Amino acid sequence: MANILINGYKANTGGGKMILDNFANHLDHLILDHVYYILTPASNNYPKNQNKNIIIVDLPEWCKKNYLFPLLYYYQFPKLLRTFKIDLIFNFGDIIIPSKIKQIYFFDWAYAVYNDDYIWSKIPFFNKITRKAKVFLIRKYIGKVCLVLAQTKSIENRLVDFFKIKNTTVIPTPLGISPEKCLNGIQIENNSLKLFYPASYSPHKNHQILLEVAKKIISRKLNITIFITINNNDFLATIEKNNLSSVLVNLGTLDKRQMNCLYNDCDGVIFPTLLETYGLPFYEAMAYEKPIFTSNLDFAKDACEDFAIYFNPFDAEDIINKITNNIYSKDQILFMTNTGLIKFKKLPSWPEVITEYNQCINLVLSNNYN
Repeated sequence: MANILINGYKANTGGGKMILDNFANHLDHLILDHVYYILTPASNNYPKNQNKNIIIVDLPEWCKKNYLFPLLYYYQFPKLLRTFKIDLIFNFGDIIIPSKIKQIYFFDWAYAVYNDDYIWSKIPFFNKITRKAKVFLIRKYIGKVCLVLAQTKSIENRLVDFFKIKNTTVIPTPLGISPEKCLNGIQIENNSLKLFYPASYSPHKNHQILLEVAKKIISRKLNITIFITINNNDFLATIEKNNLSSVLVNLGTLDKRQMNCLYNDCDGVIFPTLLETYGLPFYEAMAYEKPIFTSNLDFAKDACEDFAIYFNPFDAEDIINKITNNIYSKDQILFMTNTGLIKFKKLPSWPEVITEYNQCINLVLSNNYN
């Protein structure tokens, strides 16, 4: 029996939180060969586990300050590893923990393998310094981990190319929501074409292009509404200042039930993102049989293959034209949604993924991934 540290300390939003939550939940229902110490962003959000082999671990409040991450990784983590006599680290964090202890690194921070100017130029100066430091640390330590898990083939290829590593494998991530009927859907005053962009605000999510898209929708008198889910006050103020709220409708943060309703009610998913390690909304759209309009970039093509409509994410005119020229083509939309649903159904379930994670843990412990 080994002591395993699951580092989910930064998994407090989006896909990272969904993965950690499902990992912890499904572990709780298994007969475990090891003791799992799960480091979470907020231990009070995780109910006491029935399984005595699962222990939820907290860190001091100061560890949550981003500018103190060197102290977290070079002081607090080594202390924690000694305290619990950890034999293996399963790391969901952005940065590899500097340690001689065996480590599996779940890669979920795409900035490390994309050095394109159109991504980095959008980041504020001090945030850029922090992120460049993270890239430096990943590059320094990634060759020392036993196994790197990627979620897609395109990300695995980039990891191999950027860091010259060979110890990688691909394990796709299941969905965080289950498609079901919604009794209370979106209430809007007109019968517009409804597009959904399910993403929190971040420079790489490219919400800024939607301002230009909305202006062109209004100038061309197109009956299109784009629903967004953000909490960025500056961006929302820009929408109001430019009188774009009739086209860009912000719904704020949504729970699973609300997400389900929005996916059911929308006519399609628009995803002008510039950077993804996986892109859960792609697979959610497939599950709900919705057409996908997205960026003509490698990560999107990896997910959506030939059943999405691709646009230039920097060109508002191209985005609108790709939508209006294709959304009403019934045969094409039917092909896209049917093919997407087939791919979605091939995704592994959470029990299957947790089993794969545990197989990786046992292989590394037995030195088969050194």
